[in-house]
Amino acid sequence: MYTLETLAAINSGYLAEHFIIRAADIEKVNALIVEIERKRDMQERQPTPTDGDIVICERATGEIIASSGHLENASWAGGMMVCIHPFNAPFIFPMTASHASGGPWIMADLEKMEYIGKQLKTFCTWSTMGARKNGALDFQAEVNVWKMVEQTRPVSALERATIEAQRQEAQRRNATEQCSDGSWW
Repeated sequence: MYTLETLAAINSGYLAEHFIIRAADIEKVNALIVEIERKRDMQERQPTPTDGDIVICERATGEIIASSGHLENASWAGGMMVCIHPFNAPFIFPMTASHASGGPWIMADLEKMEYIGKQLKTFCTWSTMGARKNGALDFQAEVNVWKMVEQTRPVSALERATIEAQRQEAQRRNATEQCSDGSWW
């Protein structure tokens, strides 16, 4: 659990802008950690891929593409998605709903994910000052780690549409997230 000193030690950017970490911030962060870790502890006998977990993405050849992919609930897409290269720490909200930025994103085939173990992961949440520039506090919690081998199954229409939307967004920004071999990994 975090104290004022330990939370301040990993949030120097926040302190440089806002000068204070309140007791309510420490309570909020510690409550989120309890919620994140309790959810996974309840699965100790039978771990289940959970929003916020880490995903190691691997090609069928064994080449590791990403060692810190982010698993996120995507109920709008009918399942869970993996952000292969998340940007910074994902936000986490009460009830352990997380949100990462980055990409590319792919649908997670939960049936084929292999449980590897547990690892500390950095998350962030808005301080009690609310959403503002440099207003998020970083903290770490232990999550499950999964390995997912590149999917060789047919891609659904929804996945194709998602991938195409990502490709168009990348082109719009004059950046390509697609690998030289044409894959999204």
